[in-house]
Amino acid sequence: MDDLSESFQKVSLENYFLQTRKSTVTIVNNLEPEDMVLQSENFVSPIKWHLAHTTWFFENFVLKNLKNYKIFDKSFNYIFNSYYYSVGRFNPKDMRGCLNRPEIKKIFQYRRYVEKNICELVLKSSLDKKKMRIFLIGINHEQQHQELIL
Repeated sequence: MDDLSESFQKVSLENYFLQTRKSTVTIVNNLEPEDMVLQSENFVSPIKWHLAHTTWFFENFVLKNLKNYKIFDKSFNYIFNSYYYSVGRFNPKDMRGCLNRPEIKKIFQYRRYVEKNICELVLKSSLDKKKMRIFLIGINHEQQHQELIL
C-alpha cells in the first residue's frame, strides 16, 4: 500500500504542477509575442518576464543543485531573478521591459525544458520535505504570477 500511495502522490503532484503550468500558457495563448514584451508601468513586469521568472524559480530552487542537471541558460539568473539577493544580482524591475531578448520562443523552450526535468525529478525520486515545500511554493508562486499577468 505504501508504494501505491507514494506513486499516487507523485502522479498527483506532477499533475498539479503541469495543470498550473498549462493554466499560465492558456492565459497568454491568444497573445502575440509583441504583446508580451510591454511594460506599461515601472512597477509592472512584462508578461514574458513572468513566464520565464516562474520557470527560473523552479530551476533555481528545485533543480539547480541536482547532480546531473544542466542550467538552461546562465544569463537567465540575472534576467529573471526578481529580488532574491541571496542568489545573485538581478535586472531592476523598472528595466525589465527594456530587454528584447530572449525571444518569447526561447522562453517557451525554457519552460518545456524545466517542466521535463521537474517531472523526471518528481517521478524518479523522493522529494525530501524541504524540496517538497519549495516545490509547492513554486506552484503557488506561479499561480500568483498568473494573477499578475491577468
